[in-house]
Amino acid sequence: MNKIWELPTEKVEEAIVAKLPAPTFTLPREKPLPKPKPQTKWQKYAQEKGITKTKKSKLTWDQTLRVSAMDDIRPAHVVNMSCCYVGRWRVFPVPT
Repeated sequence: MNKIWELPTEKVEEAIVAKLPAPTFTLPREKPLPKPKPQTKWQKYAQEKGITKTKKSKLTWDQTLRVSAMDDIRPAHVVNMSCCYVGRWRVFPVPT
């Protein structure tokens, strides 16, 4: 225990800390690295054709809600559309 205090020390936040030397030994892994899995038929086909996975947008353009510039976009998957129509009374001209 006394050999630790023979090492260089420094003061950190009102505490004296011994500066340990750099490690000279690395621990080996218990098991070897996993081998890469082979690609499936679809993955091979997609790579050959250049097909990439794309995400769909969570918002969609809605022409029926057009009241102002901010009302043109609404959530794409809404169970109850009344959340999008709150406070909007639509007045349509009646043909005579």
